[in-house]
Amino acid sequence: TDFVANLNFTNNSMLITGRGGHITGLDVTGVRAGIADLAHGQILTVDAEIKPTETSYISDLMNQSPLKGSVGSTLEHLQVQGQISGEFHLNLPLNNNEQALASGTILFDNNDVALQAPQTNFSKVQGQLNFSNDKITTKDLQLVWQGLPVAIDVSGINKADYYDTTIKLAALWQESDWIRYVPEQLRSYTQGELPWQGELSLYQHHQGGFSYNANFFSDLNNTQLVLPAPYARNSTQENNLSIQVTGQKAQSKVVLNYGDKMHFSGLLDHESTAFTRANLTLGQDTMVLPNDGFHITTKLAHVDFSKWQPLISDILDSINQPSVNMEQENSMNTVQENSIPFLAKPKRIRGSIGQLSILGQELNNVSFNLLDKPQWWLLQLNAKETRSQIKIYPDWLAQGLDIDAEFLTLPQGKEENDKEVTLAAISQQPDRTENDIIFANIPPLRFHCDRCSIGSLNLGMVDVGVKRVGQQMIEFTNFTAKRDKTTLNLTGNWLHNAQGSTTTLAGNLSIDDVETELKAAGYESIIKDQRIF
Repeated sequence: TDFVANLNFTNNSMLITGRGGHITGLDVTGVRAGIADLAHGQILTVDAEIKPTETSYISDLMNQSPLKGSVGSTLEHLQVQGQISGEFHLNLPLNNNEQALASGTILFDNNDVALQAPQTNFSKVQGQLNFSNDKITTKDLQLVWQGLPVAIDVSGINKADYYDTTIKLAALWQESDWIRYVPEQLRSYTQGELPWQGELSLYQHHQGGFSYNANFFSDLNNTQLVLPAPYARNSTQENNLSIQVTGQKAQSKVVLNYGDKMHFSGLLDHESTAFTRANLTLGQDTMVLPNDGFHITTKLAHVDFSKWQPLISDILDSINQPSVNMEQENSMNTVQENSIPFLAKPKRIRGSIGQLSILGQELNNVSFNLLDKPQWWLLQLNAKETRSQIKIYPDWLAQGLDIDAEFLTLPQGKEENDKEVTLAAISQQPDRTENDIIFANIPPLRFHCDRCSIGSLNLGMVDVGVKRVGQQMIEFTNFTAKRDKTTLNLTGNWLHNAQGSTTTLAGNLSIDDVETELKAAGYESIIKDQRIF
């Protein structure tokens, strides 16, 4: 439109030089179109410089040309914002247009790119995109994702059923750059630089629609994860991280593997940017994607609860926060909050543990099922030593736990007469660090047990309350143990401070048959037919 040009014929050649005008909004000033030999060959060549212009004009030109299904569809899927420049060349045999060659370069200069699926925003895109008919390549392409630098390499080629665009990505992120995207509660569990690489394949189907798959990998060199066993990682361990993503316009399936000990699978809804289904597997258990919600399954040989409890609390606290989408730099440092959490709090946590260390005790062959109820979590816990149900309130360190056990059988420590007792063994003190962790993480407790025993000591029915008094003391209230005509009532406290730990107990014991009770405890009685109150 509004074309102004010089038309020059010299002997057997023709040359058109544009002096003004537009094509799909592009300024064609300087375009040169010519035929070197009108009588022989008749090849039309077009050479044009693309001056800085809006990308929509480039997309419109490609979509009205034979490159609509290749370069055009790629630009449409990438949704480039801002001005770009470049050059365009056409070599068209007029007698055989199937041999036409359209080539050119698109130069990016701090552009924004909105990848349509998986929906991702990039900024500060720099480098060049080259095309030769339906083949595309890139050179020195760099961009910023969520404020973090990424180097990418793009190639595309037309195939029988779809146009295949392959995007290779690589990055080395310093801790100071990426750690701010980890929820604040979880930042203490990781440190170091984060190297990774990946490949994203986009398939624009000729019959309409598109699909994609992506693979990302990190060997976590120089990355440390401060996690409980068996997930602790340092520079000497090989626990690689891999992520696979497949999907279409509406949703993606995400699979994450951390070594052979942790697996995650979920369905990500693109409209809400949240997982509608997700399952996290700890250990070697079979991973099955649930119907809806977030589920966690475990199959571990050994778990020390004192090491896991702080991590579990921090994960739950971070999950309950709404997701934050941080678009920095060219997005004017705005923060958009989505009211739907990226990953909802778990709906169910279940699994098995070979041996569970908790509050100084060992539970064996543990199976558990943790359900999310309206006002609390309900833990169904079965083991060789117990069968119980536990109510865990939302702020459990403040609101506490309700424990209702059908039975609880705890082993008795080894008797001293079964081994030599050395002076070192007598003077050995409890582990201070372990005591600190246990004391800090004991919540208010309301405990009931129908049948409770410690070694050979049968306590019968037990009820007890535990509450925290200040920062240095935990009180045991209303301890009652009843079995037949034997009753034990206790009160006491645990004082734990910088000077050490002291446990104080006081109470009343009522025994109907002293001789029988002493024999049950493994002692021969010298008291016959007496009652003690």
